[in-house]
Amino acid sequence: SVALDSGGITDFICSLCKVSRDELMNEEGPQIFSLQKLVEVADINMSRIAFVWKDIWKDVSQHLVMAGDHPIESVQIFALDSLKQLAHKFLAKEELTSYEYQKDFLKPFERILEDNLKNYEIIDFLINCTADICRKCGKNIKSGWSIVFDIIGLIGKSVDNEKIVGGSFLILNEIIRMNYEYFTEYFEYALGCLLQYCGNLMTSISLAAFETVRWAINEASDSSSKLVDGLQSRFTPKSKHSVTILEDSKF
Repeated sequence: SVALDSGGITDFICSLCKVSRDELMNEEGPQIFSLQKLVEVADINMSRIAFVWKDIWKDVSQHLVMAGDHPIESVQIFALDSLKQLAHKFLAKEELTSYEYQKDFLKPFERILEDNLKNYEIIDFLINCTADICRKCGKNIKSGWSIVFDIIGLIGKSVDNEKIVGGSFLILNEIIRMNYEYFTEYFEYALGCLLQYCGNLMTSISLAAFETVRWAINEASDSSSKLVDGLQSRFTPKSKHSVTILEDSKF
């Protein structure tokens, strides 16, 4: 497929998606052969010029989202794991200034999550895929941070399973503390994500989130005055174990 021109590769991807869709909807049981081939084709064509890759990823990502919403869990897991593996390769390249290709690339994770908020097995697998991506590719993530924090924030806001929410917060706390220097541009996304956990009805999670907010604000104070502008007016230390969130229409 690498020998195909820009029109040929997009046509080939579109046809492969159609065949895979038929295989996944097979009444005798889903088949993932063409889905596997689709992932392989996306992998080996990732180095194409940006506008061609964008067209390729539009079709591939839509199909992976469809597979991620499949009624059979093994198909969902395969789709998410494929997204993770592709993300590792895609995020190995530095994102160019003024482009947000990472945001588009990671969006399928968020779309699958939105469709599976009651499927705790899939949420658990998805959040661990997200954590793995951040651990291995954190230093190269730029616009992708907005999606990472949207994903984790959605779990804190919309999932009522204590184990899942607690595990997601631990991952969030790790991401913030281990990757802080890499996402200062997207600090408000991290803060908005943390607020979803600060407002959680599970007291232990809420208090831990407050402490992470305190830590993040202190780090912002030490590293860049820009990050502190407006934050101290929203967050005021109250005691060793809590932070009071002042009224602010943005939050």
